[in-house]
Amino acid sequence: MKQEKKLALTEQQMREIIIADKRKKKLRRRRRRKYTFFISLFIVLFFVIGLYRNRDVLAPPKLDRGVIFIDPGHGGHDPGSQTKSRKEKDDTLRIALQIKKELNKKNFKVYLTRENDSFTERIKIGKMANKKKAKLMVSIHRNKAGDPRAQGVEVFLPKDNNPKSRYLGKQIMKHLNDEGFAKRRVRSGTLVSENNEYDELSVNKMPSCLVEIGFISNKHDNKLFDKNIKGNARAVANAIEKTYSHYYEKDKKSKKGK
Repeated sequence: MKQEKKLALTEQQMREIIIADKRKKKLRRRRRRKYTFFISLFIVLFFVIGLYRNRDVLAPPKLDRGVIFIDPGHGGHDPGSQTKSRKEKDDTLRIALQIKKELNKKNFKVYLTRENDSFTERIKIGKMANKKKAKLMVSIHRNKAGDPRAQGVEVFLPKDNNPKSRYLGKQIMKHLNDEGFAKRRVRSGTLVSENNEYDELSVNKMPSCLVEIGFISNKHDNKLFDKNIKGNARAVANAIEKTYSHYYEKDKKSKKGK
C-alpha cells in the first residue's frame, strides 16, 4: 500500500511537471509572438519614416513655380570676412545650400552662383541671374566689425531703392528676426554710400538684395547661425516665397477666387 501511494504520488508529480512544462512552452510562444510583432512593427515604422524623410527623392517636386537665384557670397581665393576660427565664404555656402533645399520643397527652381569653394567675379553674378531669368535674387553674406558687440541682420538694396527689392529685404529681415537675430537696417546703396552699389546688385533685372546674416565677429550671432542653420535657411526661403507670391501670384489667386 505504501508503495502504491508512493507510485501514485510520483505519477501526480509527473503530471504536474508535464503541465508546468506545457505552460512554459505556451508562455515562450506568446513571448516570441509579442517580440515578432514588435520587431515587425518597428521595421514597418522605420520603413515608413524613411519614406517620409526621403519623399523629395521618391517624389521630387515639380520645380515649376518660378526661378530663384541665390548667391553664396565670396568663395575660392576670396574668403570674405574672417576670424581665427571661421571664414565668411564657408558660412554663406553652408546656408545657401540649405536655402536651396527649402525653396525646392516649395517647388521653386533654384540656381546658385556656386555649390563648392569656387570664385565668381562679383560683377558677373547679376548677369548670371539675368541669364537664368530669375524672378528674385538674394546674395548671402556675413558682416564683421571691429567692435565685437556689433550684431544683427543688415540688408542692402540696389541704389534705385525700388519697392520690390525693399519688400524682399524687409521680409528677409523680419523672418530672420523671428529666428532671434537683431534687426539693423534695410537700406539702398553700400555701407559707404547710398550713391554706390554692390556689384552683385548692379545689373540685376529682378528684385534683389544683399543680406548680411549676423556678424562673424560676434559670438552670439555665430551661435544663432550655427545652431539653427535649417531654421535660418527656412526663414530666408519663407521670405522669398512671400515676396514671390505677393508680386507674381496674387493675380493668379484673385482669378481663382472669381
